[in-house]
Amino acid sequence: MRTLYILLMVCCCLALKAQFTIGDQVSYEFATSDLGKKYFEPISQVYSSLLHSGVFPRYSEEGFHIKIGAHVTRYPVYSGLRTYAASDEITDAPTLIGPEEPISMDNGVSLPGGSDVDNITLGIPELYIGTLLGTDFYGRYLQLPVEGNLGRLELYGGGIRHDFGRYFLPEYVKWYLSYSYHQLHVGESVNAVNQYGLTQLGVKLNRIGFYGLFGYEYNRSELTYDFSGGPNDHTWTVNIDDEIPIRYGGGFNLTFKHVDLYGEYNVNEPIVLLLGFSVGI
Repeated sequence: MRTLYILLMVCCCLALKAQFTIGDQVSYEFATSDLGKKYFEPISQVYSSLLHSGVFPRYSEEGFHIKIGAHVTRYPVYSGLRTYAASDEITDAPTLIGPEEPISMDNGVSLPGGSDVDNITLGIPELYIGTLLGTDFYGRYLQLPVEGNLGRLELYGGGIRHDFGRYFLPEYVKWYLSYSYHQLHVGESVNAVNQYGLTQLGVKLNRIGFYGLFGYEYNRSELTYDFSGGPNDHTWTVNIDDEIPIRYGGGFNLTFKHVDLYGEYNVNEPIVLLLGFSVGI
């Protein structure tokens, strides 16, 4: 089988310098089995966590403003996503982003190794518009060529947020509700739809603000690979849903005249730490 680049969906950083590949050890039989689905499952969890962290880290500002910048998320891959339970005896089989060494089961079946990924970074150009009657908007778009024969990577989406606290809370206390939608395509190999509902509650004191968050996400990822040219002339497709849709955590924001700096930490699995910025015009 030709080299598999599916994991590019979780490393669509601006330069695309990091590539994660799987070789001939992934067979059609394994990819279409129950174990194969466990092997690929972390893709959806990692990608949605990178995408949905820090979607609205800023506080609403007075008057109309437009800001351009980058949504940048760095994700340290923790052990729970690097392995899975293949049987009662083997509980540390590598996932696609796990250890490189394959594992052999007692029945002789070989479980493929992963790409040994420790950290993943996502960077997306972002346009941020607000504040109109307590409502903010953002839009994102990224298109890059992908090495190999997968074609181009295209990621786009946006969101809307409204400050409901403005009707009955003190000015320095903020309560927001927001909704975001994204799509990702990597040639004909990856198609993903991501939706996210979020509530934030916090305080803003001069240039600094703090908030807590609670969100629910819907993620649907479809992975496709052509096994033609090998012993099995088939096209493989698997649908992966988000196994952990609930998100909660907290964050902070530093606001200056032309620059915003922000950070966010999601404490539920998968854990994500976000550091980002935006530049105002």
